[in-house]
Amino acid sequence: MAAPKKRRRKAFEPLQLKLQAEVGLENIEVFAELQAQLQHLIQAGSNTNSPRAQQRKQAILHAVNNGQSVQAFLQNPTDIRLCLSLWRENRDFFQLAPFNSAVLKTLKQQLNPPSRLQLWSLIQLYLEAYTDLPSRRGLASFLQQALQALPPRASESAEMHSYRLQASEIFTSDGHQTMVACAHNSPSTLIALCKDWHIPEQSHFAQQARQAYYLQPLEALSLGEEHPILDEIQQDEVKTVSMAQDLLLGHHAACLLMDKVLAAKADLPAHWRHRILAILDDPRVPRSSPHFQTWWGRLDRKYVTAMRTWLSKLDLGLFLNILEEVARTHNRKDLLRMYPARKRFLEGLHAQGFITESRLLLGKQVEHYVREEFDQRDLTGFGQLGSADASLIYLNLHGIHLLEGTHSFQVRVYRDLPIEGLADYEEEKFSLAQIRKYPADLTVKHTHSPVPRWQHKLIETLGQPPFNLPIEAAQVLSKADYGVYVEKFSTE
Repeated sequence: MAAPKKRRRKAFEPLQLKLQAEVGLENIEVFAELQAQLQHLIQAGSNTNSPRAQQRKQAILHAVNNGQSVQAFLQNPTDIRLCLSLWRENRDFFQLAPFNSAVLKTLKQQLNPPSRLQLWSLIQLYLEAYTDLPSRRGLASFLQQALQALPPRASESAEMHSYRLQASEIFTSDGHQTMVACAHNSPSTLIALCKDWHIPEQSHFAQQARQAYYLQPLEALSLGEEHPILDEIQQDEVKTVSMAQDLLLGHHAACLLMDKVLAAKADLPAHWRHRILAILDDPRVPRSSPHFQTWWGRLDRKYVTAMRTWLSKLDLGLFLNILEEVARTHNRKDLLRMYPARKRFLEGLHAQGFITESRLLLGKQVEHYVREEFDQRDLTGFGQLGSADASLIYLNLHGIHLLEGTHSFQVRVYRDLPIEGLADYEEEKFSLAQIRKYPADLTVKHTHSPVPRWQHKLIETLGQPPFNLPIEAAQVLSKADYGVYVEKFSTE
């Protein structure tokens, strides 16, 4: 049998690839700018971080530290580049060799015109050290002229393109104020404008602009006064930008408002409370929580204490409203009769400055009620109580712990609070039955009587060791009750 005839294979045709003309050219201007900078580095010497450059920088720093004029090192492109690097990164060099008019004069003679890389370094120095430059105005004028004379080119980076277009705004005697004026006439925020103009967030220039645009208007506010900037400063992209003292812009804005309230020794206005909480959030959370650490944890402790005290008055108002509503809903005439005295006593404690913080514990029905009846911005920081319609309020009286409640809940006072997670906000859910099991150091039952006996027991007991809370009877009793109190108990 004859062998089968081998089939002749067809040769592969040449592989042909068809690419669009613009493939590989995306962002080509960035690479072109880098190429231009690298070419300059090749011509001027090694980069500023190479071992050789580091040795030269140390030599320059040592010479200047020993009294030699920095202008002696502004005679060739390599040393100029290294000095510009030192001015930007070395605080000692910046102070030893201030960037003054004499330095600027020498640079103008040597950089005529400056290369793009030299111009870039000078721009960054101007922006970064804006507030500390002795010859800021002279440098700004030089940069503006150099940028206006710089011919545009397709390979230009987005940053350099922006600096050329905004040269007359950024590089002026008070460039940050010019930028603020532009922001006021812009639909976007100052923060967005800084990004569009490629102003480094950490630079002195950006910080001065933010100070003028956001914080100076707040410094000028009267107590409780509103300002449109308060709406803008609540935005995440605005409140989270860095400012001085390792704080964010939101920190500075909120502290300005709180300082005004503290200085006036006044109550925090409700609309300012809403603004501050929108910026910093509620401080009544575990101290270990990331949000607390980012915001309240970076502030002086006095602000946390002050806000928790201000919020305690809000909690107290909500609790008293709940107490009255429970009495009316359940047609509890005994609770309604006792309500004015309980309200006066609790508000009197707050008026005397005894309440430093508080926490509401709400049953499911009560939570539903308050969410329908009150501003959602005021309903933060409360815990859940495993009960249908009961509610409790926890009050910290300078380290003495008091619990008050709706229905037939007795006043309970503790030196050391045994209820875990309540005072430190580590827990969110609590059991009313379990709370009742914790023995208190003092328990007082509310009773309706012509004689304020339950108030007297609290006043007398809390005023003695180990509590030592000097409660003024006149502040926690109605005028009529105080008259009876003095008559009945002054001789006992």
